Amino acid sequence: MACTEQPGVPWRRRISRLADPGFEETISTDSTASSARAADQSVKRGDAPIYLVWEEVDAIPDEGYDRFSGELVKALGAIHPVISHATPKKIPGRAGVRFIVRQLSMLAAVRKLASHGRRPRAIVYASRHELTVPGLLRARLLRWFGRAPLVIMVLVPNHASRPALRLLRWLAPEGILLGTEREIATVRRHGVDAELIWSGVDTSRFRPGDEAEKRSLRRHYGLPTEDRIVLHVGHLRGSRGLEALLPLGSTAGITVLLVVSHRRWPDSEQVKAELERHGVVVMEGYQARVEEIYRLADCYVFPGGDDRAVSLPLSILEAAASGLPVVSVRYEAVPERLAAVDGIEFVEDSSVIPARVLAVMGSRRTARELPAELGWDGVARTVLAAVESAIQRR
Repeated sequence: MACTEQPGVPWRRRISRLADPGFEETISTDSTASSARAADQSVKRGDAPIYLVWEEVDAIPDEGYDRFSGELVKALGAIHPVISHATPKKIPGRAGVRFIVRQLSMLAAVRKLASHGRRPRAIVYASRHELTVPGLLRARLLRWFGRAPLVIMVLVPNHASRPALRLLRWLAPEGILLGTEREIATVRRHGVDAELIWSGVDTSRFRPGDEAEKRSLRRHYGLPTEDRIVLHVGHLRGSRGLEALLPLGSTAGITVLLVVSHRRWPDSEQVKAELERHGVVVMEGYQARVEEIYRLADCYVFPGGDDRAVSLPLSILEAAASGLPVVSVRYEAVPERLAAVDGIEFVEDSSVIPARVLAVMGSRRTARELPAELGWDGVARTVLAAVESAIQRR
């Protein structure tokens, strides 16, 4: 059952509802639902499940964290029983209220677990935020009431606060998964071990297309069949570095296609107007068949930004798996995980992206096959290995 905040309902009442185990927002993709059903059947047979807890998952899965959640539930559920729970997406705006809601949401997660009648093998808490003191307290609540080893997984760049790092040694769970080697080195300096986690890609869904398919898809989406198409998939906001696309949008023979999520920010309309003024085509809203859009393009661009996308953006992996050459800034885990993949070029400054895109398309370079560890099965097995290590530390 998906629950959303109701206008006019007092916030105290909304908070109290979170203690009800029926107040939950499940991840609603078909693939996740089938994995959840299989996991529930396995739990009924007596196998101890892994309990996955997600924060503030949107019903429209067009953001990195939300898509990661659905894919991991599916992949991990294929190799081990899982129970998955997601806390409500909408939270009242005041900081103090958000703190209370997020803490109570962990109690709701524990009550759902208790309703299954068995102690989990382990709990994996996928934090939507970096390591913070409130986040560590939420992890401690899950660990304490769940009575099981806990792994906290941080998918966004982890610029942890000093108080959180100081308390980490005493509040740390049995396992921590972080997105970059730099982040791991930071927590290790504070006496706590951690392991790497990264995003994955479904290589059966995201694959190269031939010229005939490319032309057919362009006609279907109303795009020029003769132009070179430069693609970016992301958010419509100024902090995403989209100004790097403007010179390409004004270049003859090139169509810049920007596919943006359903979310909007105060500057979204202003950013959109500026992009369109320079000839950028903006495709808005959730695209259920986004793999087709990668197959109709000639090059993928990742201009970076500073608003904390997941450390290894799914869009870069999907573009590479689709055979597109990629031009990207050196964002977080991208150079760590993809430096050895042919067809991915890194730039130090987004201002040189237009020149490098023109050079890459002129050479007709394409990305090659990605390492198996970057498939969702590889990601799931990494999480499972972290769970096994956490159980040993218990």
